[in-house]
Amino acid sequence: MLLGIDTSTAWAGIALHGERGPEASLRWRAERSHTVQLMPWIDRLLQSRGVPAACLTGVAVATGPGSFTAVRVGLATAKGIAASLGVPLVGVPTPLYTAWPHRHRGLPIRAVLPLGRDRLAVAAYRVEREGSLVLEWARNVRTQEVVEAGAVLYCGELNADLRLLLGDQPKAVVPSQAEALRDPAVLAALGWERLMRGDVDSAASLQALYLEAGGL
Repeated sequence: MLLGIDTSTAWAGIALHGERGPEASLRWRAERSHTVQLMPWIDRLLQSRGVPAACLTGVAVATGPGSFTAVRVGLATAKGIAASLGVPLVGVPTPLYTAWPHRHRGLPIRAVLPLGRDRLAVAAYRVEREGSLVLEWARNVRTQEVVEAGAVLYCGELNADLRLLLGDQPKAVVPSQAEALRDPAVLAALGWERLMRGDVDSAASLQALYLEAGGL
């Protein structure tokens, strides 16, 4: 059983994924209290499924970008659990798992995450024929700089101002808030796929992803 952990933003999420597929997931508003909330919620999730922590076979963690402090909380917790249990660790970029459920729409995707101080991270993905996603660029921008002309799908944490701007773009595809927000079950599923391939990360090399103004 793999445990997925995401503390990239004020929205936190955890999920379990096993051989039969998704087992359980939970998403909540942690605001700035990830440090005190994360482990109690993990314990509750495991208990609700009757899964002892010792039965975990891997840990997947969202690596950001996002809130500087929040991302570090998730990484530190994931590394600690993986080390204490002696199980593999897998890092998944937060924009990738945000965009993943929308890849079959056949459109370029922009995954949006708040960075704080009125800044947003935007990651542009191209969808390949086999359904994989290719990162084209990632930028640290202001809300008004997110909007592009043409047929583009926007997902992630789309604030009210951004939704208003996108409403003026006739070809923009904007899912509902519930559909747009990232799902921790997707993080766990992507982590499970990597775990099954033996494609894992070392705790020493796995680091948070941050975007300076201007991006990559």
